[in-house]
Amino acid sequence: MLLTVTPEGEILDQMPVAVMLRTINKIPVMQYEITSDAKVIVYRLEPVSDVSIPLSDFTSFMAHRVDRTYEIDQNGKFVLVNTKRYKAKTYTRDMLDKKDYNVYDGDEIPM
Repeated sequence: MLLTVTPEGEILDQMPVAVMLRTINKIPVMQYEITSDAKVIVYRLEPVSDVSIPLSDFTSFMAHRVDRTYEIDQNGKFVLVNTKRYKAKTYTRDMLDKKDYNVYDGDEIPM
């Protein structure tokens, strides 16, 4: 979770920004970055099917990569300012299980 807080520690807003599922290595299905101009970009693999994917033993699945960019407003709230979707592709366990794989480094084709 990424939080915005007051100097006193009061939580103003929160949003999930990363998921790393542990198997032998880590399998990234959602990651984030904070840019130098204070934007938050959340990179997420969104499965094409609504059928649950057992990440503990899957071999591959079809998903769209979706990048969402947020700014933090004057009230400390995350505000969605851009969404970029990519064409669906097959993500394999071998691909995602690599220690240095990052969702944002993929070769997806923008829609």
